[in-house]
Amino acid sequence: MKIDKGWENFIPLEEGWDEIQTKGIDKLLGQLERNRNGEVKIEFSPAEYIHIYTTCYDMCTQCSPYNWSREVYQRHGHSIECYLTTKVLPALQDKTGQGGTIFLTELDHRWCNHKIMNKSLKKFFFILDRYYVKHLSLPTLSQVGLNSFRFNVFDVVKGDTTAAILGLINEEREGQNIDKTLIKSIVGLYESMDAYMTDLEEPLLTSTRAYYARKREEWIKDCDSTQAYCSKVRKALNEEKNRVADYLSFSSESKILKVVEEELRVADYLDSSSESKSLKVVDEESLEWKSLTSEEVKHVSTAPPPSFWSVCIPISLLTCNLIALVLFALVVVTNGPAGSFDYVVLATGCLAFFILGVLDLYCFSKMKYGMKNEENQTHDEDVEAGKAAPIHHGVIDTEIGIADDNV
Repeated sequence: MKIDKGWENFIPLEEGWDEIQTKGIDKLLGQLERNRNGEVKIEFSPAEYIHIYTTCYDMCTQCSPYNWSREVYQRHGHSIECYLTTKVLPALQDKTGQGGTIFLTELDHRWCNHKIMNKSLKKFFFILDRYYVKHLSLPTLSQVGLNSFRFNVFDVVKGDTTAAILGLINEEREGQNIDKTLIKSIVGLYESMDAYMTDLEEPLLTSTRAYYARKREEWIKDCDSTQAYCSKVRKALNEEKNRVADYLSFSSESKILKVVEEELRVADYLDSSSESKSLKVVDEESLEWKSLTSEEVKHVSTAPPPSFWSVCIPISLLTCNLIALVLFALVVVTNGPAGSFDYVVLATGCLAFFILGVLDLYCFSKMKYGMKNEENQTHDEDVEAGKAAPIHHGVIDTEIGIADDNV
């Protein structure tokens, strides 16, 4: 295959590429087309692989003007594009309209095959990544394959793909069984295409809002009590949280739950259904009543604080009397009693100390009892006011945890 031109041996472009095309690329694509069960085994013997790699290496390391690096790089990308437009895209378009699961299964199969093809071609043309691509700062072989799938396949079918995913999610919300592993794989495709947020998450949020807007109206008509409605809301929130964990991106959890909370809040449907016959919001019979317990009533006491003098004067008198009594007792004990008058004074001081102590205890107990009575009276008024309050959206929020940021 090498042509001898004086001192120089070189591989002509067409002959070299024909060798790579027939013994490498065509054989690889044929094996991919025969794969229908997801278990592809690329069969290249070591000798075949070395022959393809060596041919590519020689073509890309020849001296100018026989260095075919640019041409080989371009033909590598063209081969991928040709396969995608002639084999992959028609196969997907044939499955459009046959059901979401059938279409997504074919897309998942083609995406898995493409990843295998991209990896195998990278091995054949490794010399391009190592020198030509690096020297000219071009997209790597893997990037070329990924971009080709995005432009030639994904951008064409992403509308049908998103619609199929949203349809299956709504089917699961209605209680049907779906292939969660399949959806998770397609979600991975969106992430690989850097299209998850714009092409899947945003339509999903819109679809979720519309779905629960319909469900809200249905539940308002069907539920005969607030507790029944709360039970449905709790179940919906838990299911959406589990759905994200099963096959969606974790970053979508807070956004989806927020949409569900906004659509199912009682305040929303009270406003939007004020004239509806099914939801008699102006009828007292459609409202439930709930007695609030002391733990649920948050009360700030308005009782006036005790005055400064009402506390300081009794304490000061008691303290002065105690000091005088102690000093007098020390004088008497040290010098001895001068007469019966000293004993009378000592007894009088003890009696006065006892009386002042009793008065202080009485004042303190009276003041504390009065404050407690006033606090209990205010608390009872708050409880009575709470008993006269119907369960509106505030109580619903407490029961279902909508107002809780952790939901």
